[in-house]
Amino acid sequence: MMWKYYGRRQHIYSIGAPMVHRALRYSTKSTQLKKKYMREMWTMRLGAACNQHGIEEDELLSSLTEANIPLNRKVLTDLSIYEPRSFQSLATFAKQRNEQSGLSDALKPTFTGILTHGHDGDKKK
Repeated sequence: MMWKYYGRRQHIYSIGAPMVHRALRYSTKSTQLKKKYMREMWTMRLGAACNQHGIEEDELLSSLTEANIPLNRKVLTDLSIYEPRSFQSLATFAKQRNEQSGLSDALKPTFTGILTHGHDGDKKK
C-alpha cells in the first residue's frame, strides 16, 4: 500500500509502513464520522420537510410505524427530495391518522402565554 506515496515513503519500509498504518487508522475514524454526519443530515432534512408540510417529525415517524409502513429517515428524506408528492401524501396520511387517534391534541401545549411564579406584575401595593 506504500506505492501511493512518493519519495522515501514509497521505497523505505521503516518510513512508509507507519504512514500506511496511520492512513488506515484515519480512514476507519472517517468512515464512522461520515455515518454520524449522514444521520444528522437525514434528521435535519426530514425535520425541514416535516415543517414544510405542517407536521412534527416524531408524529410522522410514530404514525407511519403504527400503520406498518417501515420507512426510515434516509428513505423519507430521499422521498422528500426526489418524490415530493409521495412525501406530501405520507405527511397527509400521518396528519389524518393523528387526528383520528387524538394524538395531535395530546401533543399540543395547553398554554399560550408566559408562566410566572410569584410575580405580581401590574399590581401596586
